[in-house]
Amino acid sequence: MVDFTSIFEVSFTDVLLLVFLAYFIYYKIIKRRDEEPIQHAKKIEPVPKQDMTVEELRKYDGVQDEHILLAICGKIYDMTRGRAFYGPEGPYRKMAGHDATRSLGTMDTEQVSDSWDDHEGMTEAEMEEAREWGANLGAKYPEVGKLIKEGEEKTDYEGALAQW
Repeated sequence: MVDFTSIFEVSFTDVLLLVFLAYFIYYKIIKRRDEEPIQHAKKIEPVPKQDMTVEELRKYDGVQDEHILLAICGKIYDMTRGRAFYGPEGPYRKMAGHDATRSLGTMDTEQVSDSWDDHEGMTEAEMEEAREWGANLGAKYPEVGKLIKEGEEKTDYEGALAQW
């Protein structure tokens, strides 16, 4: 008679590997069929390059308009790609659609204004901090245009888009 124990010797490690393999196959092949496909984020068209007043900028907060713009040191940036940070649920949501110079310079997200801010009263160190933030944001996000006072003449960008 043939002794099968010498032919099929199974250790605890072999059993563990078989259980892991069975689970892996179940999860990767069978379980995945039941899951809904991943929804990819909708591609949002770039904003046309344009100068804006504070009033015009306010609508780009990620709620009223799907684009998220903010201004810092007179330049407006398209932060739409950073929705997780600057969007309605993000930690910097209060800056969306506003001039964030004072807020970023003082490191206080509450310091945003709904009207023109000439940054009077900010220290040189706070302005330098704001300029550094502007340089960092400018390297990551496209510039849309300039933040201008009500009544100032706007630059004609001839239909250009704010994009990389």
